[in-house]
Amino acid sequence: MPAVPGGLRLLFPLPRPAFQPLPLGQRIPDTPHAVSCSLPTLQAVCGYEEKDPAVTRHLTSGYPRFVVHPYARQLAAHCLRSEPALAGRLLWLTSSAAMARNLVARLGGAPSARLYENSGLHGVAHAADDAALATQAKTYLQNFGGFLSSREAEDHLVRLGVLPAAAAEPSCTGDAAAEIRRHLLPALTGARPEDLFLANCGMNAIQ
Repeated sequence: MPAVPGGLRLLFPLPRPAFQPLPLGQRIPDTPHAVSCSLPTLQAVCGYEEKDPAVTRHLTSGYPRFVVHPYARQLAAHCLRSEPALAGRLLWLTSSAAMARNLVARLGGAPSARLYENSGLHGVAHAADDAALATQAKTYLQNFGGFLSSREAEDHLVRLGVLPAAAAEPSCTGDAAAEIRRHLLPALTGARPEDLFLANCGMNAIQ
């Protein structure tokens, strides 16, 4: 009988998978801006939920509210290296100037928290050794969907010469909003196109 996490044993054989499992951590779809990755086994799912390093070190992407995209991390690191004023600080890049202002307000006027702005980039920097402030900042941005998007981070990395070019992606040449609504409507019984309001991040849609 096959074993499952927790020491339990199944009393019946597991069915053969309908699809070939993807390797642990592979992006779904396999593009730089994917927001899902493969957890191909129950053990991997449990390891993810329990933050087992044997699983989490393989994760290459994740839902933007919970995982700061590698491009955003790379861009923040570039800013920290390139700007002397940011020495000894931690930088949170945000989706907008308004989000950065809201984050500073949420941090309650912490002496080390300062707004950051440079060439269209916005964020908040604070002392790198203040773990409590970092946790508070990350929690706020997570709950409000305020992290800089992967595509905007990519555009800045290209502008700064850190990346040679943006990754090629299929794009909509017509009305993108109408195309999004066309795909969503079949799953929303009774909804009309005008009932759907689009937002750039999930949690921003309910603010």
